[in-house]
Amino acid sequence: MVPEPSTRQDDTAARRKKARVELVVLIAILTVLASVATYVVISPSFRAEVALAPEPTRVPFVQPTVAPTTVPDVDIASGAPTGLEFPSVGFNSANLVLPKWQTEPIMKWTEQDNIAHNGKLTPPNPDTSSIVWDSTVPNGGEVGTDVQTSATIAGHTSPYRKEGEPLGVFQPLMKVEVGDPAVVVNANGRICYNVVAIDDTIRKDSIIDTNGNGVIDKGDMYEIDAKYRYADPIPGRIYVVTCNRLNDGNNGPTKNNRVLVLEINQGAINAGSC
Repeated sequence: MVPEPSTRQDDTAARRKKARVELVVLIAILTVLASVATYVVISPSFRAEVALAPEPTRVPFVQPTVAPTTVPDVDIASGAPTGLEFPSVGFNSANLVLPKWQTEPIMKWTEQDNIAHNGKLTPPNPDTSSIVWDSTVPNGGEVGTDVQTSATIAGHTSPYRKEGEPLGVFQPLMKVEVGDPAVVVNANGRICYNVVAIDDTIRKDSIIDTNGNGVIDKGDMYEIDAKYRYADPIPGRIYVVTCNRLNDGNNGPTKNNRVLVLEINQGAINAGSC
């Protein structure tokens, strides 16, 4: 059965209308897409919004610094010297053969001794194995890392003795050199020193008249005081004094003394290496 002409016309009109609607929708969609594309391409704000995040900045690794630990110096309280060592020449007062009347390796020299010997620091005779330390000076001549004064230790030398008798106690000190280590012992520990100077110019017959000068009124080895102890008072120094027999082959009196100047080696004390 063939449709009536009017029906065919209605169908055609409907299809055309639908096509127009679809065309209008398509145009609208294309218009929106075109607008969006234009915004994306042209708008800086959009580009900024959708821009990729920049690569993170690399921060180099820095090893954290650790503040160095400050180790305090080892202190050895002051006290009377009871031992003396010069390892470079094998000298150790602890190994001495003491005379029967001597009770300490290093004897205390007192003001009474000064009076008895006219102010001259002289280790007891006739035995030459005696060592004395001068307690008549400021601070009592004690030794330690905390002392603010210097000390003096003295002993005899003699290159030749009768058979069976020891050499003068300080004879080995003729071979000591500047830079050699030394050790002084007190009741509180071992104090490390270095030999910083050797003086062979101190005359034994030098009588220092200091009346009115406010220094000292003693002679002989007390030239050491005028030259070192008062003129250059370095805290903790020790002056080890003996007869200068460096080029002397006899046992008679000598004209000069030998003075070994010792200064504290704090590094060695801290390391416990003396």
